[in-house]
Amino acid sequence: LIFDNIFTSRTPNFSTAPSPLLMAAVQGRTPGAALDIGMGQGRNAVAMAKQGWTVTGIDISDEGLAVAKANASMAGVPLTAVHATDAQFDYGRNRWDLIAVIYGPGSIADDRFVQRLSDALKPGGIVVVESFASPKMAARRRPVDIDPADLLRAFAGFRLLRFEDADGVSEWDPQTTSLVRMIAQKRP
Repeated sequence: LIFDNIFTSRTPNFSTAPSPLLMAAVQGRTPGAALDIGMGQGRNAVAMAKQGWTVTGIDISDEGLAVAKANASMAGVPLTAVHATDAQFDYGRNRWDLIAVIYGPGSIADDRFVQRLSDALKPGGIVVVESFASPKMAARRRPVDIDPADLLRAFAGFRLLRFEDADGVSEWDPQTTSLVRMIAQKRP
């Protein structure tokens, strides 16, 4: 319900522009099949579809999915929108060229979840992650935070193309905060 309200707000408290990290990750890459986990209102999915990617987005918010579909329709691009949690969705095997987890579920650093993503990626495919970050034992840790050390450990079998553990301004809050950004490639 909270995300339904967030995604239908006339004055969203998040950036409605596509993720600069994700746009940098797809630049110069041949479009293929992309999965946007935690798609929300579709800002990233629609931007990728406009660049020729075949995009599927999953989210738990019916309202977010409806807005994403409307945004895709207005942009004149196809988009497959699926109502599912990250745990419920069938990722398949060797299916995706790119998986985006931009401020998505915190399970991204879980070994079993990363194995599911690895199985679902085609050889050479990439995972793009951006999220709030803090060490597991931080005093003021938010439930959505990812421990950068856990993320690195979980993706140890991948080739890191980019990794940042730094303070910055997130797409969800104008205040400077700790963020983790990663582009990891499945080894061929």
